Amino acid sequence: MSATEDPATSFQAGALTATRRGENVVVQDRSCESCATCKSGFRLWCTQPGDACDLFSPVTRLDPRDLLRSLTASAAFLEARVVSHAVVLVLDHASDDPMSLENVLRKLHPGAVFATSDASDKDIRVCIADASENGRADAVVASHLARDAIKAVVRGGIVCLPADSVESPTVTELVQREVRLVGARSVHDLLERVA
Repeated sequence: MSATEDPATSFQAGALTATRRGENVVVQDRSCESCATCKSGFRLWCTQPGDACDLFSPVTRLDPRDLLRSLTASAAFLEARVVSHAVVLVLDHASDDPMSLENVLRKLHPGAVFATSDASDKDIRVCIADASENGRADAVVASHLARDAIKAVVRGGIVCLPADSVESPTVTELVQREVRLVGARSVHDLLERVA
């Protein structure tokens, strides 16, 4: 971020930067593509970031931070290789924006996708119970509420998180629920599918 950019209009997550420019948010990648981290597929976590290159510039009402949360949590979902018939719960703020976490996941997942900002919402719990064999989501994709995601997923399920600070679960919560946490390695595969 340059000294002249307003921090409210720009946000960084790993090697990605998102900057508001009018109606668009420009997502740039600063990964070097040559360090050991990049070569092993973890471009988001490049150890030698360099010059920025434009990746994506959607028209969106989301702020840059929320767009990067949506992209990196969705990329984590792709990394998790969730089966097509799995019931997925999205924990995020409600938004009808095409780049919202819910809408991106609906493009990626052919199975049932439910969304709420509150995992304890009775209506959403009834919907998930009707759609799943065990009454819980097989995978939960959360923009910032990791602890709620751990509690909402089936034992042994998958929780996908963004490349941003989240309300972290305790080790005990993870062990008791036997949850697999997944984060993004790169957003390039995701952008090929949704851009």
